Amino acid sequence: MPPRQIGFEDRAQIELHYSALAGDITEVVRDTSRLLALMTGQAALVMAPRLESVTVERVKFVRVREQEVLAVFVAAAGGVQNRLVQTDYDYSQDELDRMAAYLNDSLSGHTLEEARLWIEEQLKEDRANYDRYMRAALMLGGAVTRTAGQAELYVEGSSKALEQPEFDDPGRLRELLRALEDKSALLDLLERSLKQNSLMVSIGSESFDLRLSGFSVIAASYASGSMPLGSLAVVGPVRMDYDRVIPLVGYTARALSRVLEH
Repeated sequence: MPPRQIGFEDRAQIELHYSALAGDITEVVRDTSRLLALMTGQAALVMAPRLESVTVERVKFVRVREQEVLAVFVAAAGGVQNRLVQTDYDYSQDELDRMAAYLNDSLSGHTLEEARLWIEEQLKEDRANYDRYMRAALMLGGAVTRTAGQAELYVEGSSKALEQPEFDDPGRLRELLRALEDKSALLDLLERSLKQNSLMVSIGSESFDLRLSGFSVIAASYASGSMPLGSLAVVGPVRMDYDRVIPLVGYTARALSRVLEH
């Protein structure tokens, strides 16, 4: 069977949507869930990039008050990760700027996970034991790179999905609402799609997860270059316009990838 092709109008709407977007990576990803829900009339899910996969543009340390520093990592695609850190010594802003410059020389262009591993290795070196500024810089940088946790999940279109005739039945309606509230099941689904690194279609009882066995799921991962970042999906009734929705989901994932690459 030849691969399904996205329709001209759907492709044009997706391209127009991303050409008009401005903002950091968080807003771009959140808006993608709204776009998918609007275009399909189904519930749409988008998993935000895991922090450890985000590329670092620069590091900055800001003196807040005595022995308190705000450690900031700015992502290349926009967005910021920061943490307030208590220090053993009261560093001046000039000293903090020198520490940030040291880390920027080594970490710019690397992911947070790569930064974390590099910092851990540097802390084992003899030089880090006698170079107070170097060790302080590594400790401050490490405070931010260790903050990665569960990925953020955006869910849109629940109310649109309820308009589908399949959910006129109260029992089916409760199943859908329960599924969309189960963040664990939804993140498991998107993680599976991310690992597969390809378009994933699961129809009803074919689902790998019993919690979603009453629905159809169409999911695809998105990336920045060769680095997988997250995934997105449409969840709806088994009766779905697969010929339209499958290529639409795949094209949206590719369009989002192009945006995040630039």
